[in-house]
Parts: sequence; C-alpha cells; structure tokens
Amino acid sequence: MQQSSGILQLKRVCRILYVVFALAMLAFHEYTTATLPLSGFMQTAVHLGFAMTIICLGLICNSESQKIGYNEISAIFIILLTLAFNIRILITKGYIPAKITANLSMSDTILAVCAVLAILMVTRRVIGMSMVWVAIVFILYALFGSYFPGLLQHKGLTLNRLLSATYLTVEGIYGSPLQVSASDVFPLMMFGGILVTLGGGDLLMGIAQKALGTVRGGIAKVAVLSSALFGMLSGAGPANAATTGAITIPMMKRNGYDAAFAGAVEATASIGGQVMPPIMGAAAFIMATNLNVSYGYLVLCAAPAAILYYVAIYIAVDSEAQRLNLVGMAREDIPSIKPLLRDNWHLLISIAVIITLLVGFGFGAGTAGFWATVVLVVSEVLSCLVRRRVPDKKQVLDDLVESVKNASSIAVSCACAGIILCVVDKSGLAIKMTSLMLSVTGGNIFLMLVMAAIASLIMGMALPTVACYIIVATMVAPSLINAGLDPFSAHFFAFYFGMISNITPPVALTAFVAAGIAKASPLKTATVATRLGIAGFILPFLFCWDPGVLLQGTGLEITIAIIRSTFVIVTTAFILGGYVFKMRIPVYLRLLMLAAVACIFLPFTTFNVPSYIVIIGGFAWHYVRAKKMR
Repeated sequence: MQQSSGILQLKRVCRILYVVFALAMLAFHEYTTATLPLSGFMQTAVHLGFAMTIICLGLICNSESQKIGYNEISAIFIILLTLAFNIRILITKGYIPAKITANLSMSDTILAVCAVLAILMVTRRVIGMSMVWVAIVFILYALFGSYFPGLLQHKGLTLNRLLSATYLTVEGIYGSPLQVSASDVFPLMMFGGILVTLGGGDLLMGIAQKALGTVRGGIAKVAVLSSALFGMLSGAGPANAATTGAITIPMMKRNGYDAAFAGAVEATASIGGQVMPPIMGAAAFIMATNLNVSYGYLVLCAAPAAILYYVAIYIAVDSEAQRLNLVGMAREDIPSIKPLLRDNWHLLISIAVIITLLVGFGFGAGTAGFWATVVLVVSEVLSCLVRRRVPDKKQVLDDLVESVKNASSIAVSCACAGIILCVVDKSGLAIKMTSLMLSVTGGNIFLMLVMAAIASLIMGMALPTVACYIIVATMVAPSLINAGLDPFSAHFFAFYFGMISNITPPVALTAFVAAGIAKASPLKTATVATRLGIAGFILPFLFCWDPGVLLQGTGLEITIAIIRSTFVIVTTAFILGGYVFKMRIPVYLRLLMLAAVACIFLPFTTFNVPSYIVIIGGFAWHYVRAKKMR
C-alpha cells in the first residue's frame, strides 16, 4: 500500500526542516562555545528547544505510516508546545523574579504543565516508557509524600510549587544536567561525530587490525581494541556496538567464536567507551560538575581503571581463543594500513589537540571540543586541497545530522532527569535515603555499597547511563560520602554500575544490540557479557577500598592501589577464563587463587602478602606444568 500524497508532502517538508534545524543547532552551539553562552536559562532553553524539535521532526521523517495519523499529529503538537514553553523563558531573558516563581500565574501554570508533558512524551519516543514511569513515580511521590510510610514520608508539595520549581528554577528542567548537556556534551559529541564522518572510525579500526589482527584469536582482540579506540570518540555503548560490531561480530563468528560470545565481546568492550578518555559518557561531564573538578582532571583520574577494564576483557578473549585453539587472522586478510594513514593521518592531530587541551591546559570540555573541531575541519580542508579530493557531501551532511540527533536524545534525557532531581531536592529524599541506608545497614560500608550497586543496576534497567548516574549519585552518593568514602570513589561507583547495567540481564540494551547483529539469543549474550565484564563489577568496590586507583592520594598510595587492583582484575579474569599458557587451569588451583584474590580484594590487609605469594606461585607452577606437557 502506497503512502498518501499528504504524508509524503509532510515528510518532504519535515526532512528539509530536520536538516535546517540540525545545522542551526550545530552552528548555535559552536558559536556560543567560541564566544559566550547566553545568559541565565536562555542557553539551555534554546538547547532544549532545538533538541525536542529535531527529535520530533526526525520521528515524522522516519514514520512508516500510510497517512497522517496520531504519531505525526502528536509530533507536531509537541513541537508547538516546545516553542511555547521555551519562548516564555527567552522572553524573560533567562531571569525569573522570585515573585513569579512564588505565585504562578495561570498562563505559567499551563506552560509548566505543557513543558512536563512534552518532555515526557519525547522521552517515551527516544528512550522508552521505562524512564517515563520512573519520572511519574517521582512526581507522584512529590505530590502525595504525606501518605508514604516511615522515613519516606514528607509533607508533600503543592502542584503549584512543584510546577514552579520544575519549570522556572535551575533546580528542575533547566538544571545542571541540561546545562552540562548544552555546554560540554554537545560540543564534544560533535567533535567525535565529525571525526568519525571524516574517516576517523576507519583509521582506528585499521590501527586495531594492524596491531592485534595476527595474534591468537586476533579478530576478537581487534574488536576489544577498536571498541576502546572508538569509545574514545563516541562515549555511547549502543552506538559503539552498532558501529564497530557490524564489522567485528561477523568476522569473529567466521573465525570460530560462538555467536553469543562474539556479541558479548563487542557489547562488553563497547560499554567501556563510557569510561574511556578522552570523550567519556555524558554522565562523566555531570560527574565533573558534581565533584567540582575540571573534566580534564576527571579524564586523568579515570584512565587507570578504564585500562584495567579493557585488560580484563582482553584476557577473557585470549582464554577463549586458547580453549578453542584459535589462531589469528592471516596477514593477507588484514587490509594495509598505509593508505589509511596516508589519507587520514591529519585526523590524529585533532585527537592530540583535544587531549592536550583537556589534560595539559585544563580547558573546559566544551571549549576543548570546539578548538579540536576547528583543528579537525581546517586540517581536513587543507588535506582535500592538497590531494584534490572532494568528500561525499551528502554522506557528511547525513552523518552530521545523525550526530546532532544523538546529542539531542541526551539533552531530552537530561531534561527528564531534571524533573526527577527537582523532586529529590524539594522532598528531601536524598537525606531520607541516607537515613534509610544507615538504619538498614547499621552503618556497614560494605552493605551500603551492595545496596547502592543493586539500586544502580535496577535503575540502569529502566534508564540510560546518564539518567541512572544522576539519580543514584543524588540519592546514594551523599550517604556513601557521609559514611566516610572518598567523593571520587562514591561518584565513580555510581557511574560504573550505571554503565555495567547495559550488559546485565534481564534488560541489557547494549548486549541486545550486539545480539541482534550476531543473530544470537539476547539473554545468553547478556549473560556471557556479564562474565566478560566482571571487571566492571569489581572495580567500583576497589575504588572504595583504594581511591588511589582513581589517582587520589600520595604517589605511594596510588602506586600500591594500582598494583593491588591489577592483581585482583588480572587474576580474576584468568580464573574465569580458565586457560593460560595454552593449558586449562586446574579447578583446585583456580579455587586457591580465587581465595587469595578475595583476601586482596576485601580490606583484610593482614593477608595481602601471603595472597600475592599464592597468586604468583600459582601462575609460576602452572607455567612449569604447562611447559612440561608440551
């Protein structure tokens, strides 16, 4: 059945507007990053207005409906609502007098309701009903808190006060999550998107294939390295899995890996992009704001743990390759990297620039992203002029628009998270959670961490990582800090468990994306991914026992913490993999080493030295045994 002329004409107009608005949003953010952002709420209002409009236009463009129906009409309705409630903010120039927020007029009340409804409707379209239900539960808690039992009870907020705080203050929709999305996340995502569009993704894949393609189980290790490199640019698990997985997963299956294992490798490696510098997940930018440190410093602190995470995956892949007796790729099957380097070496300059600006000079994430983008575009233009090469303009345009759309989805999730944070703040829920955790655990830090981990994993089933981190960090991190944990440890704990929920059954978005490419069972893929990603479950606890892993403390403390963490992560990966030195590790030796790892992992410092001796001795004995058996 063909589509009617009405829907075709509407989609044609919306496609033009979709591209125009995306380019306008890109131009607006690059200009305000280079000069100065608009004052007050105005920057975030424009940011949210663009984001919601672009998403709605995209929904109409991609509609498969045969005629103009509910989806198209509702999208147009949301665009009109978005214009209305954001223009209200722009008219005030972003500054709302206290007398207006104290007594909402009827028009402001209507606009506040429109804002909340429009954000929830768009959130449903781009993230799903799960986050919408979470937001609704929090709204109901704000309004009917007096009916809740025990520590969760509060006097309840009036509808007027809730709408005022949500719409007309920096504690709600236009709060810190959306501010970070506008100032930091968008410019860096545009840099990563443009870099990949111009060939950066192909270059990084080529580097990974050249580095690890010929080693044992090579293609799976290529998947790990390429996902780590690509994650440096994207910072988004599902996008990473979809991009690199389309190449690596079929190659892993042809190489002899099980379909579920191939999907699990890609999923586990892909989510690590959220903790891999220099462009980490969107939650990292908000974490830097919460910790009151520069994003560059946060990137530096995150690096050792990110490297350990990928080392653990590499070991797991190598163990599986030993079990299956797999070899590397044939040299003739690996594309030559020379043409890629010859055509794209200049793209590496921008990566060096952004790392230098973030870490070396302490630039803000948005400013560093802007200047790196300038260097990237200039170097690409010069390369095209010298080589007399014309890029595919349509492909570049399509990729730019897609990058803007992805950034817009994050903006909407941040706006929805702002509604939730407003309720947490106005109801005093964070303080109540601290009291609740202390009463349930008796102040035992380990039990508090277990509770926080479970809360993060459950939230992560319903929410994207950025929203999961925002909520858990607001409600749980203060409890952990009050119990004596280092603030960096508490926030990274919430961040890592929000990330790892992407591969944890029963709802594991990144694992499901990879399973779809691998044509494997989603739940089996997620289960295997959980085993491969064991470092993601262990590292957060190590942060809390030893903040030195996050480069907190003296030089000696940091060195000891990294050595300790390396022993724990590497040994655990080998124990779970089961193979090293081309021979299966006996069960009794694995159990003995597991007990030693547990003594190092838990804060029982008395047993550390004997445990190290057991682990080193165990590997040495197994090496001698394996050598004799050959």
